[in-house]
Amino acid sequence: MKFPQYRSLNNNQVVYQIISDIEFIELKITGKYYSINNYRAHQYPEKVKIREMILNTDKEYLEINKNDFELIKLSCDKTKTRIDF
Repeated sequence: MKFPQYRSLNNNQVVYQIISDIEFIELKITGKYYSINNYRAHQYPEKVKIREMILNTDKEYLEINKNDFELIKLSCDKTKTRIDF
């Protein structure tokens, strides 16, 4: 499987950069704020979640490309306040 892969959820309010079958970056937009979190799967349910994102079995995710991901991130950097959890 080729990485990275990119997905969108909820009309680009949450976008993902899937780095590998056990690691992804999530960019989440909430109003005038956004957050970026790195996740690394250690347990089986987390690995299943990433696999579901890649395979998109339930048609829950929209496939996007690197440009889309980077444009959303750049827009957030310019217009929103980053919050870290």
